[in-house]
Amino acid sequence: MIGLEYKTTSDQLKNIKDQIENYIQKNKDFSKSADTMLSVKIDQFAASSIDIRLICFTETTNFKEWLNVKDSLAIEIKDIVEKNKASFAFPSTSIYVEKN
Repeated sequence: MIGLEYKTTSDQLKNIKDQIENYIQKNKDFSKSADTMLSVKIDQFAASSIDIRLICFTETTNFKEWLNVKDSLAIEIKDIVEKNKASFAFPSTSIYVEKN
């Protein structure tokens, strides 16, 4: 799950989703068979974020190699989000004070 701030524009969301999917499609570390799922879709408008659900599978079944692939993917996602001038969300609460 990738949580982005609500101020993320529709264009930023589309670009981020497309670029993550493109990275996975072109990377040899990820499985791309007909029966292997790849999905980068908006999952929900959560309390503090717009959530993108990422589902993909690696070629390796070796745990140590999988950790390296996962690490590289996380760094790439961070780079993609930053290049699109968007930010990751974190739980927050807004307080509105009315003046009489």
